[in-house]
Amino acid sequence: MGILRCFLFSCFGLLLFNTSQAGTYSGGSGTETSPYKIGTADDWLELVNSSSDWSSSFILISDINLSEVSNLKPIAFDTDSRFFGFQGIAFSGIFDGNGHSIKDVSINMPNDFYIGLFGYIESGGEIRNLELINSTLAGQGFVGGIAGFNKGDIKNCSFDGFVDGGVYGGAGGLVGINEGGTIERCHAEGVVDTWRFMGGVVGINSGTVINCYSMSDVSGIYSSATAYECTGGLIGENSGKVISCYATGSVSGNCKVGGLIGSDKGTVSDCYANGTVLTEEGHSIGGFVGQSDGTIQNCYATGTVSATEDGGME
Repeated sequence: MGILRCFLFSCFGLLLFNTSQAGTYSGGSGTETSPYKIGTADDWLELVNSSSDWSSSFILISDINLSEVSNLKPIAFDTDSRFFGFQGIAFSGIFDGNGHSIKDVSINMPNDFYIGLFGYIESGGEIRNLELINSTLAGQGFVGGIAGFNKGDIKNCSFDGFVDGGVYGGAGGLVGINEGGTIERCHAEGVVDTWRFMGGVVGINSGTVINCYSMSDVSGIYSSATAYECTGGLIGENSGKVISCYATGSVSGNCKVGGLIGSDKGTVSDCYANGTVLTEEGHSIGGFVGQSDGTIQNCYATGTVSATEDGGME
């Protein structure tokens, strides 16, 4: 009986010990006043694998290099790409980069959607003060450097690297799809390449993009101009608000190609573009916007525009 009692006590004590070690990171308690501290690659992997913490608060306490991490997944990734729509647990917490950077991120999931450092950011979630450097992200659709899909707030963030949006598209240097969220004081530099709906900062925007800029080269030249469309230096397709933004990278595509926005159905004010715009077939191409059904105020473009065949110019 004594042996059994000792065995049970030992197991119970071990259970308590293991429980106390879960979610430790480099300190903190996950609240806004005492956020979990992320300071190492191991901390980052713990966060990726701790979905129960994705509503908590985090702060980056040092630069992190993830070059040695293989098979990396996004935080808040889609758990089953066979079904349309997000199947996982969204990130609804706060991640403060604290002016630090995450470097050499490689997320290669060509058969999956919602690909980014964060896969899906829910309304109320916030990413701020973060640099993502020399990174490559690839998916089947909804791909962005910081987030694949965003409903929250992304502020003071930047991305440098390559984004591949796959065959479904919706790809941006910073965010693939911005659905009602706010992207503020952010920028992207590198290359964005996909089949349709691509932008240097956002692929498809129905939220607010303010005080952002892109130096990314955006490429979308494919064989069918009617199917593959909406390529912009800043945003591929816009139905939201774009305020005080600019784009300087080169833009190439087949249909609805613009130096700042490919297709605009929203409101754009106090913006400019000066990158080179190129299309092979010349369907709705412009130095500023490829096709506009929205409102544009106090905007201009100075880049070179060229098309292999004549098309609508705006």
